[in-house]
Amino acid sequence: MDNSPCFIDVLDDFQEFLGKWSLFQKKSAVFVTDGPFDIRDFITKQCKHSNLKKRPAYFSTPWINIRKLFREFYNYPVNKNIGAMLEALDMKFEGREHSGLDDSRNLVAIGRKMWEDGCVFKTNIKWKAPHKNIRKR
Repeated sequence: MDNSPCFIDVLDDFQEFLGKWSLFQKKSAVFVTDGPFDIRDFITKQCKHSNLKKRPAYFSTPWINIRKLFREFYNYPVNKNIGAMLEALDMKFEGREHSGLDDSRNLVAIGRKMWEDGCVFKTNIKWKAPHKNIRKR
């Protein structure tokens, strides 16, 4: 049996963390993701699956797609995944690939190196609500 907390409990804990540090309230904050899908697709689907009427507003703020930022900053022709970004920086993946926690730690390492190399982190993705097909008569 899985003893992991459910999404709603994790979301409650996350909101407590945000409130404790006044993030997205008095202090600015931004999500950094490995592509557009983490928030756009996965969070949206999980909220729907968990019967939330709408996703929390902080998930609708612009965020940073580190793949796109990496490509633009280092002048690569195409986006790279985590492993390829690490390889380009002469770094190795730490942990187990596709583990949310290990992927996050490796993204931090990539972001830290980019920062040291002079990268300025600016939002580069805006939330777009899913398109609904509306028939005009």
